[in-house]
Amino acid sequence: VRCVQETGLVQYIRRERRLTQIDDQYENLRSVRRDLLQHYYWAIDSREREKEENMAREIERIDRELEELKDQFESCLLYTSDAADDLLCVDLGGRRIIKKK
Repeated sequence: VRCVQETGLVQYIRRERRLTQIDDQYENLRSVRRDLLQHYYWAIDSREREKEENMAREIERIDRELEELKDQFESCLLYTSDAADDLLCVDLGGRRIIKKK
């Protein structure tokens, strides 16, 4: 039983790390998107149609990536919850999940 619990804990830790990676990527893309929006509105004000169109395409691409990361995060979050359910008790940095019998 102990090996099963340790395996579940290792899986849980891996998933938590993956969630952190996804979150970091998401926040980085949001920052890039914010900068692109500033350039986009500058292009509109400057009447630079070609730059405006390029920025719009880039913003759309980032929006798709953000949506993909959101889906990955939600999927990983569900699996992390399942892994925690496999354990009798998991300490989560001050939080404690205790499996109900």
